[in-house]
Amino acid sequence: MILFIAWLVFIVLAGVSALHFLWASGSTWPVKDPKQFARSVAGVDSDKGSPGMGLTALVALLILAAAVLPLWAINIISLPLPEWCRLTSMWVLFVVFFLRGLSTYALPKLPRTEPFKSLDRCYFAPLCLILAASYLSIVLSL
Repeated sequence: MILFIAWLVFIVLAGVSALHFLWASGSTWPVKDPKQFARSVAGVDSDKGSPGMGLTALVALLILAAAVLPLWAINIISLPLPEWCRLTSMWVLFVVFFLRGLSTYALPKLPRTEPFKSLDRCYFAPLCLILAASYLSIVLSL
């Protein structure tokens, strides 16, 4: 079961990472214009601006690392990292995704625009909580 969970986390986060790389290249998919992109994907009014391409590419790299680490944790792949990083990275990712998911519901007054706010409540935050549970299950299996 842990093998399935690790691969599922990898597939989901690799897709999310690819989407962030697409956005870092300047694409506004799945919407047509930058103003709607800022409101839908970044949760800000366009006059405040979306995160820059460099920051978006950094986020894409971090998400890709979060995708690969579970496969390393259960010895599917090999990485040149110290052994103590195996358990520590899974705990850190559990906390990061748990706090990201929880923040949507615990801090409902965060300044976010629609439709991002609704998308976050219905899709993004639940996905983060599911990912947190996935990392926790991997940690507990180590």
